[in-house]
Amino acid sequence: MKGFERKNVILNKLYVDRKVNVKELANEFEVSEETVRRDLEKLEKEGVAQRSYGGAMLNSADDLPYTTRHTRNLDKKKVIATRLERYIVSGMSVMADSSSTVHEALKYLTNTTKDLNVITNSVSALNELSSSNLNIISTGGILRERSSALVGPLTINSVQQFNADITLISCKSLSMQKGLSDADDIEAAIKLEMVKQSNKVILLVDSTKFDQDSLVKLLDFKKVNVLITDEIPLRKWTEFLKAKNVLLQ
Repeated sequence: MKGFERKNVILNKLYVDRKVNVKELANEFEVSEETVRRDLEKLEKEGVAQRSYGGAMLNSADDLPYTTRHTRNLDKKKVIATRLERYIVSGMSVMADSSSTVHEALKYLTNTTKDLNVITNSVSALNELSSSNLNIISTGGILRERSSALVGPLTINSVQQFNADITLISCKSLSMQKGLSDADDIEAAIKLEMVKQSNKVILLVDSTKFDQDSLVKLLDFKKVNVLITDEIPLRKWTEFLKAKNVLLQ
């Protein structure tokens, strides 16, 4: 088995079990334990895993670098992107946060929508979509390389200068009791300003985010107009969202 194949197997095991054992992997791959340790060292340098005695543990989703988060649940993000299309028409102005889910949605819109003005603090979106048919406007700000986001007072001031038809945001967790929550207060502050500057808020979250909590309170559901996800959630959630006047897609 080649190195990249071992890496993919190890990643799958980490995502499922959240930890791996060096000896077990060496036996499975029929390689030396030292080879497995080198594989784990590479994953640690990429920010995916944290080595421990005899193995490694998966970093929490909050600690993963953007390049890793972007590939997680990618199929779910693509489903969400297709369901967003009905809410977007040419000529709209859209605020877009720096999440990987929103980035995937913007990529999809490049094939379906023209003359869309997109104000974003996502460095990945700025780099990848600058030559697309979307009019990409940077908020400016301080670069956070790990999350591929622009943040800080300059970013907030820039967002406040625009009025948008729609804001597209994602978050780390959804809870009926605590609302939307995120991992980082600095990036959450940018999302809050985007929400204030738009007429409608569309929340893009995959099905793994339900019934979870994260560190920072972001929004109450009363601020959300539409929630788009990849799978129909449990009945308790459909009833809850209906009671909160949140349209579920």
